Amino acid sequence: MFISSINKTTKTLKSSPQQYQEALNYCVKIVKERDYENYLAALLMPENVRAKIFTVLALNAEISTLRHKIKRHSGVANINQLKFWNDALNSLARRDALLPRQPVILALQAFYNFPQQSSTEFNLFLNLIKSRQQTLGDRPFENKIF
Repeated sequence: MFISSINKTTKTLKSSPQQYQEALNYCVKIVKERDYENYLAALLMPENVRAKIFTVLALNAEISTLRHKIKRHSGVANINQLKFWNDALNSLARRDALLPRQPVILALQAFYNFPQQSSTEFNLFLNLIKSRQQTLGDRPFENKIF
């Protein structure tokens, strides 16, 4: 589906185009499952930007599901998962050799060269994580039957 976009960006990367294609397929799959409205909207975007859009939407979908996994008094497990995403993005920006083998991170690596692109774009990804962290503990009131 996105192989032409991948071939243009993988010249300087360490993974194969097939691995990037699998990562992008994963991104499309989770966006379709978790954010169907944006999935439909992304399909209407021009083909040359569609893969990037699905990658960003997949990152958002991965981070947004953490809030729903929280149970009361569960400790800091989900904060650690947000820290994982924060650390992974920082590793991408530093071009560390050791990146987590996570499909969304692999897809981000294929399309975003953070040191070469504006730091504004990188900061937007970090702000996405930060805003999710600020609302992580917001829980609705429990229903009580009197």
